[in-house]
Amino acid sequence: MVTVGLKNKRLNRGWWWKILLGLLLLAVAGLALVLMNIDTIARTQINKALNRYLVAGGKLEAVDVRLVSGSVALDGLTINPPPGCGPHPLMSMDHLEVDVALLSLFRGKVVVEQ
Repeated sequence: MVTVGLKNKRLNRGWWWKILLGLLLLAVAGLALVLMNIDTIARTQINKALNRYLVAGGKLEAVDVRLVSGSVALDGLTINPPPGCGPHPLMSMDHLEVDVALLSLFRGKVVVEQ
C-alpha cells in the first residue's frame, strides 16, 4: 500500500516539469516567430498608424529592424497631403536609417546616435 502511494506522488511530480517545459518551448517558438517576422509586423503597424492618425494617411513600403545593432531602416515613406493642399506628397523619403542607443529604449527618452 505504501509503495502505490509513493508511485502516484512520483507520477504527479513528473508531469509538472513536462508541462513547464512545454510552456517554455511554446514561448520560445512564439518569440522566434515574432523575431523572424518583425519587419512585416512593424511595417503593418506603422501603416495602420499613418492612416489612423493622419488626415490623408500615408504609406511605408519597407522596414528593416536590426535588434542586435539597434538600427532601423525605413524605405519608401510617403505622407499624403491634407485635402485642398495640392496633389504632391507632404513628405516623401526614399531611405532613412536610424541608429538608436538600445538602453535608451527602456527610459523615457530615446537617444538617436546617428
